[in-house]
Amino acid sequence: MLNYDLSRRRFVQGAGLTSIAALLAACGGGNAPAPEGGEEAEGGEAAPASAGNDLVIALNYEPDTMNIYATHLLGDVQAMVVEGLLVPNGDMVYVPRLAKEVPTVENCLITMKDDGTMDITYNLREGMKWHDGEPVTSADVKITWETVSASEWESTDGCYDIDSIDCPDDLTVVCHYNKQTPDFAQYLFTFGIMPKHIIKNLDMADETNEYDNAPVGTGPYKFVEWKRGEYIRLEKNEDYWGEGPYMDSVTFRFIEDENTRINMLKTGEIGFTAGISYGNYDQVKDLPGMQCITHGLNSWRYLDFNCTKPGLDDVAVRRAISCAIDKQALIDQLFAGLPTPCDQPWMPSDPYHVEGFTSQWSYDPAKAEQASRRPAGSRAPTTSARRTASAWSSSSAAPRAARRWRACSRSSSTTSRRSASRSPLRPTPPPPGPR
Repeated sequence: MLNYDLSRRRFVQGAGLTSIAALLAACGGGNAPAPEGGEEAEGGEAAPASAGNDLVIALNYEPDTMNIYATHLLGDVQAMVVEGLLVPNGDMVYVPRLAKEVPTVENCLITMKDDGTMDITYNLREGMKWHDGEPVTSADVKITWETVSASEWESTDGCYDIDSIDCPDDLTVVCHYNKQTPDFAQYLFTFGIMPKHIIKNLDMADETNEYDNAPVGTGPYKFVEWKRGEYIRLEKNEDYWGEGPYMDSVTFRFIEDENTRINMLKTGEIGFTAGISYGNYDQVKDLPGMQCITHGLNSWRYLDFNCTKPGLDDVAVRRAISCAIDKQALIDQLFAGLPTPCDQPWMPSDPYHVEGFTSQWSYDPAKAEQASRRPAGSRAPTTSARRTASAWSSSSAAPRAARRWRACSRSSSTTSRRSASRSPLRPTPPPPGPR
C-alpha cells in the first residue's frame, strides 16, 4: 500500500491515466527535449515524440480493444475518451461525471423497497455532447446496459442486478434493481456510457466493429488513430464540459521492455511511463527534468493458508508463522521501502479502515519462538484462524516456525486482493482482527 496524494481525475485531465501502476515516472514541469524529427517508424512515418504541449506516454502493453467493457487489460487509454455517470476520486469517494449528482437515500435518488429491491435515479448534466456533436441522452445509458447485459465481455458486473431501465425524459434514467446493492457505484455505469446513435447499428459481438476500434466518447480527449503494434493517438476535446484538458494531444506508444522505456525517458523520446518495477526505482527517481511519482493502489497482498492441510490445521503453527514474518524488512529489501505494512484488509482510503490497528499476531520473534516450542501433539485453545501477511522472512529468531513452515509451504499461496471503495450505501463492516 502506497501513499496516494494525486487526484485520479486531475491526472486524467492533465496527462492522461486513471488506472496506473504502483510506480510512475513522469515529466515534471515540461517534457524533455525530443530528438529532432522523432523516431523513424516502420513504413517511413515519423513516430511522434514529446514536444511542446504534446505528450507521449509509453505503455508496457497494447490495448486489445478500445471498448472499456470488453477489454481484458487496463483501461488507461479508454478512460481518456469515455466517461461514466460516476467516478471514484483520489479518496475513493464516488463523485458525479455525466450525472449531476451521486444518488443516495438522503437526496431521494435511491428508493429502498420493502420487497428487498431498490430504484436508483440518475439525472444527467444538461448540454452534454458526444465527440461528434450529438447530444448525450438517457437513451445512451439504457442502451449501454442492454448491450453489456447481452454480451460476453469482461466487465458485466452489475448488469444482472438491474431488471429494467426507464427513461421518462432525455435527462432522467431510472434503474430498477432486483436487489438492494450497496456497491452499485463500483460497476456498470462507472466504466463508461456508449452512444446509441453509433452502436445501435453495429454488431457489438464482432470485435472489428467501429466502436471497439475508434470509439466516440465524451471525455477530455478524442480518438484520432490506432496504428497497430505502435501507438494510439488522441487529441484534446476543445468542447469538453469539465476542467481541462491540458494537453493538445496524447500519444500512447506500446513499449513492453522496461529498460527500453527508461532509456526513452532519458533521451526525451517519451514524457511519461507507467509500471516501473521496484528494482528500477533508484534508477528513475532522480532523472534530470523528470518527476518520479509513487501512487497508492487500493489493494493489498497477503499470504493465505489452507487450514485443512496437516500442520497448517494447527492455529499455533499459523500464528508462529505470522509472528515470524518481518513485513517491513521485506518491503525495505524487495520493494524499495515504498509499500506500507498493514494488519487489516482495509486501506486508509477505505471507509472501514481502523486507524492505528495492530494485530496481536504481527511481527514478534519472541512470540513466534514461544509458539514453535509448544509440545508436539498438543493443540492451541483456538480451533481455527486465518492470518494474512505480505511474504515470508527467514527470521533467525524463529527457526522452528521456519522449519514447520517449509514443511507445509506447498499448502499455502500468496494472493493480491482489492479493497472495496466507498459506496453511497454503506453496509456494517466486520470487525478487524484475526479470524
